[in-house]
Amino acid sequence: MKILDRYLARELLKPFIFCLLIFTALIFIAQLFEELDHIQRLGWGVMIRYLLYRTPFFLAQFAPVTVLLAGLWSLGNLSKNYELIAMKAGGISFGRILVPMLALALVISFLTLILNESIIPPLNMKVKRFEQTRMDERPEYERRDNVAFYSPDHQYLIYMKTFDGEKSQMRHIQILARRPDGSLARRIDAQKGLYSNGGWYFIEGIEREFDVRGENILKEEGFEEKYLPLDVKPSDFSREIQKPEELNFIQLARYIAQSRRGGYDVRRYLVDLHLKIASPFACIIILLVGAPLAIFSPRSGRLISFGIATFIGFLYWGGMSVGRSLGRVGILTPLLAAWVANFLFISLGLYLLRRAR
Repeated sequence: MKILDRYLARELLKPFIFCLLIFTALIFIAQLFEELDHIQRLGWGVMIRYLLYRTPFFLAQFAPVTVLLAGLWSLGNLSKNYELIAMKAGGISFGRILVPMLALALVISFLTLILNESIIPPLNMKVKRFEQTRMDERPEYERRDNVAFYSPDHQYLIYMKTFDGEKSQMRHIQILARRPDGSLARRIDAQKGLYSNGGWYFIEGIEREFDVRGENILKEEGFEEKYLPLDVKPSDFSREIQKPEELNFIQLARYIAQSRRGGYDVRRYLVDLHLKIASPFACIIILLVGAPLAIFSPRSGRLISFGIATFIGFLYWGGMSVGRSLGRVGILTPLLAAWVANFLFISLGLYLLRRAR
């Protein structure tokens, strides 16, 4: 069986790599044509580097549909060459035939998870910065609204209503300082923050100190001006990561914890946090749904397989989008909102697998 497992895994891996490269190349070329005006202004070398920054994101997005298309392709070939019939005649069930393919899809899911957590967030930040400063020709230091920022040591979480990069000035600020165990130690609210001499001066505010649990106020004191030696420069705010896709799981979890302590609604971010784990498993889940369809229509061509893969992919991501929306408005819990599409598609896949036997 080990020889057969390796053979079936190879039969899936070869079309997977081929289709993934084709999809990525097509998107790459389409993006080049879309950005022709920027290419003329910035040059081919700069724009190709920009698109290379986006390539890992494309790979992660197309991986699930590509796994399904490769599965339909390989199973179609096995059926066309009567290999499936031979395996079933030898007493091997269709479920057992799928095991090495599902195992490979699980490996691809974990690789996608690693890609989403380690490589894509910083590249998304570079893409965002490039689009702002080079493509849109916006100044590096500009006015921004509703900014949330971590200090490099993650000791402080800084919220501000407005940041004026040209004047190096914050307005309507809230600063949360945490202890090593994560509990809230201090909270500073101020009307204005000015950068000078390597630090920040906060004007007209209140400082509150909390107990060891970070729940009860021990001391509250107003101030006209307060200096805080934050290791944060005005230029750092232009690099701030705000969107969930620009944060990895740990960074987003920290952001949620600090936001919750500040009394902010974190429901939408909790949904996105759970989606970071749930989404990569689309590779194995939609293969579980799509593979039995190759048995129901063994003579279907590759064009039909592409249509089936596309339809299932849209159906799955539509379910994920509905779950995300229901979670953000509070109809579903964040955990259920992130996993509801997976649960439904797993159930559908197991049902189709039983019918395929």
